[in-house]
Amino acid sequence: MSEASARPPAVVLVEDEPAILMILRRVLRDVVGSHDIILVEGGAEALEQLALRPVPVLITDYRMPGMDGMQLTRAIKAAWPATRIIMITADLAADVQVLALAAGVAYFLVKPFPVEDLRRIVRSALGEP
Repeated sequence: MSEASARPPAVVLVEDEPAILMILRRVLRDVVGSHDIILVEGGAEALEQLALRPVPVLITDYRMPGMDGMQLTRAIKAAWPATRIIMITADLAADVQVLALAAGVAYFLVKPFPVEDLRRIVRSALGEP
């Protein structure tokens, strides 16, 4: 058994602002079921987590220092194509959404958004009603 399959599946949250990470974790705590919630502040850390455990859903910010959400999406889709990616951004440019969806993002949310929208999307991405 590989190390990745030995660990429980997780939902990974990628955001460079620690306060936002904590809010997202609080919002999603009752939605993710038996999945762990892993908090990381950048793309490189997110890729490390995907190598360690099954990650059916990853939520990422679009704008981050270093590796942005689009670069992270491309890297994930190349190595773990089954991972469902939810991208969150304050960028209202329509081309960002088009590029994100073309890169493999499953869901795209523009800040600010209703918390229940995120909960519903995560449930759907996890295959739950």
